[in-house]
Amino acid sequence: MDGLQAERAGERAEEKYRALALDTALSTLVAVAVYVLVKVSLDGVRQWRARISVLVVGSGPVGLTAALVAVRSGKVLKLTVLDERHRSALLCRPQQIALDARSVEFLLGLGVDFDNMEGCWHNEHFFTRIGVFQEHLLSILEQKKREVDVTVQLGTKFTEDYLRRIPQNDWPSVIVVADGSCGDSCSVLGISSDYTVESCHAYGANATIERLDQRQVPTSEIRAHSLYFDLSAYGVEALREHRSPTTKPGFHLKIYGTLRNRYMALVCPTSDTKMVRFLRHTANSSIMKNIFHQSFNAYKTDIEPRLSDVTHHHMQCSRRLFEIQLSHRRISAAYIEGDNVAVTVEGEAARVLNFDTGCGVNLGMRGLESMGSFIYRTATAVDQNDILEALSAKMQHSRHVAEIFKQTGLAESIEKTAFHEIFKTELIVLCGRHVNEKRDCATASYARTEKLLLSMIQQRNARAESDEVSGQLLQRIICGYMYVFEMQANVHVLVRSDQDDLKDPPKPVQQPEAVLVHLVGYSA
Repeated sequence: MDGLQAERAGERAEEKYRALALDTALSTLVAVAVYVLVKVSLDGVRQWRARISVLVVGSGPVGLTAALVAVRSGKVLKLTVLDERHRSALLCRPQQIALDARSVEFLLGLGVDFDNMEGCWHNEHFFTRIGVFQEHLLSILEQKKREVDVTVQLGTKFTEDYLRRIPQNDWPSVIVVADGSCGDSCSVLGISSDYTVESCHAYGANATIERLDQRQVPTSEIRAHSLYFDLSAYGVEALREHRSPTTKPGFHLKIYGTLRNRYMALVCPTSDTKMVRFLRHTANSSIMKNIFHQSFNAYKTDIEPRLSDVTHHHMQCSRRLFEIQLSHRRISAAYIEGDNVAVTVEGEAARVLNFDTGCGVNLGMRGLESMGSFIYRTATAVDQNDILEALSAKMQHSRHVAEIFKQTGLAESIEKTAFHEIFKTELIVLCGRHVNEKRDCATASYARTEKLLLSMIQQRNARAESDEVSGQLLQRIICGYMYVFEMQANVHVLVRSDQDDLKDPPKPVQQPEAVLVHLVGYSA
């Protein structure tokens, strides 16, 4: 009897312990759930309310775009834009920028209104003067003053003295350095100036033309491909070298800029052909000048005046071909521990090409694609480790941008064209060192040329997007090649079809002192 009672008492005690353990477990789970819920809610509120101060050094296209990214991130309480140049010097620069489709999409997401900006569209690229673009971004930042404390300090240089004048409590949490390849802001902040220099596996040359009688009107770029130059007049027998199946593709030519300030870029893949070797090592600067001179006259727009022997002195160009190289900083992000400041380097201050493609601003825009995420992670960081992780991700992205450009960037900037290959002709341009009198070439007429080009397009089944585009392209081709029959001064051209549908082509005038420039390909 006593044993039975003791057994029942033990069972009741065990049930009581089980109930107590269950209550304890449930209470613990509820407490943990409440803690997690409260913590997540508090973290969410903290992240939502997190705001930081950002300083952007440099008000070029990349610097102002970085400032706009910072404002659009929603995590900036105060934004300061600094530039040592005054407003007049900043907005009156003659250069033209070309924004590709990816940059246009990126800027549209930031609120940039291309419909209210002076410029022109071509192949999904937007072309405008650099000053017009900067003024538009400055106007957007001015409008953002209702949401964020925005201060633009033009005519103020970023120096150690400037930093000392900032009160300790007002120091920015993020500093964006975008003062160009010649800026010294990185040295002021103690960031290493070590660069990694990598080859783009191409040779190139640049030329500039300033014509004060022309207007600063933005124009679309002109690209020509598979150009070959015969330099037999200078002792280089390379006339038939390009016909070899082992020879790499020829030169790519690009003409860009406003009508007043025209720029040209000439690129070829690395090779050891006689022509390339000669153009890389020649001491005769007039050779490259002649090439650029005649190439411009061949591919210029029909509304532009030709370069003559009287006006070609306005052109400055590279003396010879040089290797195209990309230099990018080994350290493009840093953390100033004592002041708790994260620094990122953007634009040409981070990576720069020793060759002008006319599309350099797009390389800077690629680096800014991770700027919004970087500012968000920095603003919501709990401790120093979170900031260091954000800096590490930013630096990794910067290296990725440089690597991608090294592989494909040059081809996209110079070689790539959005038009399909409509036809293929061979143009032989004689660039004489001794200019003879004008010669008449009356055997070719405008009507015959139009008929020939139309026949070539029909035979090759041109894949233009529409009849309207095809018609515009045909008109541009005809206008662009009418110089063939002008035969002015020292330029004489022979047009030959691949289909032998031109029976009696005009004969080029033979000049012993001439440089033969073979242009095989098309322009877009």
